[in-house]
Amino acid sequence: MDKETFDAIMEIIIDVYYHMSEDELANWSLEQAKVVVSDQIKWDKERGVTPQPYDPEDFYDTIREFIELDEAECE
Repeated sequence: MDKETFDAIMEIIIDVYYHMSEDELANWSLEQAKVVVSDQIKWDKERGVTPQPYDPEDFYDTIREFIELDEAECE
């Protein structure tokens, strides 16, 4: 994956994270990541954009890391 694609996907992951509710953060799972990726692909297609090579596990792992970092900062 080239840097431009990686950066574009990371921007989406960050945007998803910042728009998650407390309940969504508390219950974040791989299944939810799969739904997010599916929704993103649909949204890309609706806008006439070729979907990126989204990986639900990357979404899950990255957002899980953000959650853990935020929890550590609150301690």
